[in-house]
Amino acid sequence: MHNKLQITLFLATLILTFLTPTLSFTSSSEQKLTIQGIKSNIAHSVRIKNGLNNIDIDGDNAKDIIMNGYRGNITAHDFDAYSFYIFMDKISNIVAISDSDDVSKDKYEIFTHKGADCILRDIRLFKNKDEKSYNLVIAEREFGETYVDEKKVTFSLYKLDYDNDETRFIFRKYGEIKSKNNYCDVEEAFKKELDM
Repeated sequence: MHNKLQITLFLATLILTFLTPTLSFTSSSEQKLTIQGIKSNIAHSVRIKNGLNNIDIDGDNAKDIIMNGYRGNITAHDFDAYSFYIFMDKISNIVAISDSDDVSKDKYEIFTHKGADCILRDIRLFKNKDEKSYNLVIAEREFGETYVDEKKVTFSLYKLDYDNDETRFIFRKYGEIKSKNNYCDVEEAFKKELDM
């Protein structure tokens, strides 16, 4: 019985010794994300204007469409809605925004979150120095107790991908990072943290 226990412990130790270096709960790209690293690698960024925007999202030298629609209301909490369309084979394909591998949780639009004094959620597109297609970044600040609270901003980063099996374009989340400083408005965080 004692020998079996020693052999079991030896095998468990051996297995853990060889497997532990390869075990990881975050991707290597997430481990390397820093505000300075992201900022230094950006070749170009775009703030989407209201209405129809013709931008080559996927880097194929053909203009695609980004739609930014405004929704006003009788309070200070109006919002914008963004959606993305990439042309391929003369068909306009809507781009999914994915935070996970669960297709049923994909979104097809992004909404801003605004207060009278601060914007709590907005987006930018950016192109890295070594890439042809644009990436998406969603900046979001937690509400706190009021709209004017200053808190860290979370930058969620998405890379454009094409799924050959499902023949669709997807902005897939590849990481997120917090701002160095606290902000009321994510627009200020975009400017001061990422020069966008």
